[in-house]
Amino acid sequence: MVYDIKQYIICCPGGWTKGKISAQISHASMAIFFQRMSRFENTYCFKASEDEIKWIEGPFAKITLKANNRQQLVELGQLAEKLQLQHALIFDNGATQKDDEAATLAIGPFDTNKIEYASMISKLSEFKLY
Repeated sequence: MVYDIKQYIICCPGGWTKGKISAQISHASMAIFFQRMSRFENTYCFKASEDEIKWIEGPFAKITLKANNRQQLVELGQLAEKLQLQHALIFDNGATQKDDEAATLAIGPFDTNKIEYASMISKLSEFKLY
């Protein structure tokens, strides 16, 4: 079986600068893992899925897409939840740049060839590449 494991990051940048967009995309990508980590002394760990292990040990592919509004991200996050895909929806706290519409969502990594994720791939295809 050929694996096509990717993480998708979808950003609704509002009025963010390019640097802020980059930081928020990174934040969402990392949050997928950080939100599940446990700490024992100075060691952090999490239980990875088979897709995540192959992604980490493989090409580490990420696809960045652009959303038109925050509601699109909320709805996509709900679909990810329904499909039991790891996801992280980030609403910035506005410490450096304030924009109430801006947000970022990361989904996966997951194997895009698995039929059970066809509805997610179909929905993601509606967004433009960033």
